[in-house]
Formats: sequence, C-alpha cells, structure tokens
Amino acid sequence: MRRLLAFAAAMLAVLGSMSVAAAQTGPRDVAVREIHGAPLANGGRLWVHIYHAKGGIPGPPGGGGGGGGGSCTDTNTQTGYTTFAHAKSNGLAFKLTAGSVPSYLGVSAVAATVGGASSGSNVGGFAEWNTVKSGYFTFSSSGGASQPADDGVNSVGFGRFVGSGAGSALAATWTWTNSSNTVTGADTFFNTNFTFGISATCNAVSTSELGDIITHEIGHTIGLGHVNDSQAMATMYPSAPAGETRKRTLTTGDKNGFLAALA
Repeated sequence: MRRLLAFAAAMLAVLGSMSVAAAQTGPRDVAVREIHGAPLANGGRLWVHIYHAKGGIPGPPGGGGGGGGGSCTDTNTQTGYTTFAHAKSNGLAFKLTAGSVPSYLGVSAVAATVGGASSGSNVGGFAEWNTVKSGYFTFSSSGGASQPADDGVNSVGFGRFVGSGAGSALAATWTWTNSSNTVTGADTFFNTNFTFGISATCNAVSTSELGDIITHEIGHTIGLGHVNDSQAMATMYPSAPAGETRKRTLTTGDKNGFLAALA
C-alpha cells in the first residue's frame, strides 16, 4: 500500500509539473494600461501608449476620409504632430522576441514586416522611419525580452494583454525617458487576443495588418504622441480598421514630428 501511495504521489507531481510547463508555453500575460509620464525612482518617466482597433476607446474610429472599413486612400499632406519627449539622439536598436511570435505568422515574416522592406513603396516598419533619419533604427530578428521592462533591451514581441487597457488594444508601446525627458528605451508588444495579417496591399487581409500597426508604434519610441487628423491619414492616428495599410507610409506631419523630436 505504501508503495502504491508513493507511486501515486510521484505521478501527481509529474502531472503537476507537466501542467505548469504547458501553461508556460502559452501566450504570456502582459499588463496594459495607458500611462502618460508616471514618475520613476530614477527621476525619469514612463509612458504607455495604446493603439486601438477601429472604434476602440478612447478615440475616433479609424479609417476616416470616406473609405469605409480599411480605408485605402493615403496622402502625404497632413502636417500635424504631437511630441511627448525628445528622441534619443544616437538612435535605437530593437530586437524581436522570436519565441513569442504566433506560429500562424512565422518569425521570418514578422521580422521582415517589422524591419521593413529595403526598397519600394509602402514599406512600413523601421525602414520607413529611417527614410527620415538614415540608420536611426536597427533591428534584429531575435534577442528581445518576454515582457516590457526598462532593461536596456528594446523589444518587439507578442503577449496576451490583461488589465484596464486590454480590451480593444491591438498593441502598446512602453517608452522610458530620463530626467531631461529624452527617450532612453522602449518596448512594443502586440496583443495575441487579436489575429493579425501581413500585406502591403490595402484590404488584402481581413485582420489587423501588422505593418500598419508597427509603423505607428515606432513613432512612440521616438517621443511622438497620437494625432487626430480629420482624414485619419497620419501614421500616428490612434486607431485603425482591419485591412488598413496606410499607416505604413508617413505623412508630412509624421516626418516633421520625428525631426522636431530630434531637435
């Protein structure tokens, strides 16, 4: 009987460890809420900007300008921008948290989209912002952290959003600034409660387009805030419908905002 009890206890321990391991292989929870300049112990501040699905709170429904769900018209004429911090003068290096990438997307496809195409139109990602200041961003397809943290690693990853800002949040960016209000580091995470697609062609996917979202999120890493332009053309507009790709290309306002943040 004692042997049987010991065997049963051992099996329960194994099963328990298996269940824990299984839980750890799923999407990691990422706590999300909007934060605008929370003071930190080191004299700096933390900013968290949330990017909403169309109709998400707070703000306007994405895709204005009469285009309907996933508006396709994109112009470079709007000039508005807002800044909340100074951009880091010597650039930022980002790393993908490869192990967090959903299998239906694939690491290579995500890395190519986030990094941006090397040529052509509607490239999006870090390459699009580098057209304003060449070489400002670098991006590696591995080495990112599993959670947003002021850890010296600028990460792009995926996680299951939880918390007060999680409901309509497609993605969020955590930006840390020093006592001079200059960006020292940033992390961007996508919410795995949503399904994403990849395409540089408007409405080619019925889901939220990854390149559209990351190009917007990158703006926060250089100190740019949201812009509510009437036609929803700005890359820094705070929400977007499924299928939209026009945030992949910067407007005059987005470009001017980058230059202003660098000044």
